Amino acid sequence: SPVSARMRSLILIAISLGAALLPRYSEYLSKNQNHLLVDEARSALRMLLFLSIPSAIGMYFLAVPLTDVLFRRGSFTVDDTLKTAIVVQVYGALLLFSSISKVTVPAFYAMKDTRLPALVACVVLAVHIVLGQQLVNYYGLTGLACATAISGFLNMFILQVFFHFRFGKLGNRELWISVFRMLPASVALWAICAFGHPWFSEVLQSRVATLGADVCLGAGGYFLVSYYSGSIESEKLLGRFFRRLPKPFFFGR
Repeated sequence: SPVSARMRSLILIAISLGAALLPRYSEYLSKNQNHLLVDEARSALRMLLFLSIPSAIGMYFLAVPLTDVLFRRGSFTVDDTLKTAIVVQVYGALLLFSSISKVTVPAFYAMKDTRLPALVACVVLAVHIVLGQQLVNYYGLTGLACATAISGFLNMFILQVFFHFRFGKLGNRELWISVFRMLPASVALWAICAFGHPWFSEVLQSRVATLGADVCLGAGGYFLVSYYSGSIESEKLLGRFFRRLPKPFFFGR
């Protein structure tokens, strides 16, 4: 569906980071430095969670205005908007699961094991087909989206287990600590989405302008609060951003 295509486009960030990990993983394995591979995977996973969590929050709480701006025109009615928004909310969870999988899969490719990810994908696909048929009968389109999200979680979980036995622990405790540090920023983003949107809508009187304000202020608030909460990932992203900015001409004098 068009919504599915648009939501999956958000995973391109995870795909790009996963592709960048492959040569690094290969280098570490060639030198028998599995511990460095695990450290690299852990760092990439924290970064992906830092980017995916606010995306999932925004997709959940802004699902209705997002769907309304993108699709409500012509024969696409308000009722269609509300039904599609539920699917968007479910895909927010899928975004998290898919992002995590993009970190573990390149590790198996680096050791030239392409069969295991393919086998896991086949198993998950079979589960999705069976589960999807059942959920669609009860919940319709929403059931299909839920089956996709559940299959994504299963794929992530199985790959995590094999990664643990092949390469080592990803450090779930450290990951949970990192997620906990994102909590204040996530709460700030939720507050902007949940309480700011009605106010923006009343003041701006425009669907597009309201959604733009939600996204800009939500993203800005998330990064600002995460930075002052001591998030390492926010410092890395801001550092890379400012390094790419052109220096004023008088700095070079």
